[in-house]
Amino acid sequence: MGIDETCMPKERLTHSELQVMNILWEMNHHASTNEVLERYDDPKPAYNTVSTILTRLSKKGFVAYSKQEGKTYYYYPLLPKERYNLSLQPQYRYLRTMCIVVALMLSVIVVAVCISNTAFVQRLRESIENILMPQGDEQAAKPSVTNKKDKAVDPPSVQEDVTVKATKPKREKSIDTTTKQDDICNNPSQQPEFKGGDAAMASFVNKNKAITDRKGRIYLRLLINNTGMVKNAEAITDETTDMELASEAIRLAYAMPDWMPARYEGKGVSTYIIIPIVFE
Repeated sequence: MGIDETCMPKERLTHSELQVMNILWEMNHHASTNEVLERYDDPKPAYNTVSTILTRLSKKGFVAYSKQEGKTYYYYPLLPKERYNLSLQPQYRYLRTMCIVVALMLSVIVVAVCISNTAFVQRLRESIENILMPQGDEQAAKPSVTNKKDKAVDPPSVQEDVTVKATKPKREKSIDTTTKQDDICNNPSQQPEFKGGDAAMASFVNKNKAITDRKGRIYLRLLINNTGMVKNAEAITDETTDMELASEAIRLAYAMPDWMPARYEGKGVSTYIIIPIVFE
């Protein structure tokens, strides 16, 4: 199974942003600006500095926030630390760049085939081979004489996270017309929100969970449509994840009542959001 690009960050964090993210990862719960500031070593930065960094991280999609007491905002990470660290690995950056290059060139090849330009196709094929072959590996790419009985050895693959998916149950709801990829808003002015906030979501999970003998935290990536319905749910997992809890978290997501949808320019829009489901 390939790396889920949509779960990966599209940019690297600055030093000051990474400091704040490390604090949120370590705290492992919703935290106000003052609580984040208290975790800094002396000399501590100004309150406005930390507030600005949290706002910037929210716009970049690394954190989300909720209101629990009056006008106080409580922030929590949308991206697990191990997922961000994976995106920094050289093999991932190389793979992502190569996928983009190949996709662009293949689209040009399709056009060339349509106009039957054989010479042009051959030149593009050679260009792709040159780009994908790391420098110094030209000799390894040359065919060698081998015994017909020898078995081909597959190259080792990069260990990747596994994403658990579940079939969505049927629900009697109004027809959604904005769940095509082109209509998904990646930067809404207002994120989706569970009606009643995080406390209401925790209460929903405790009342409806089928597994009561284990504890854990499962991160889900949800597609919330323009009416607030959960259209798709996936669990972000690694080798330490309790897969039974992950499946139960997905079931709970599809059983949730409609959310308050994301909004952009005053209208409800479809968007993705990453949330934690906590089994206590």
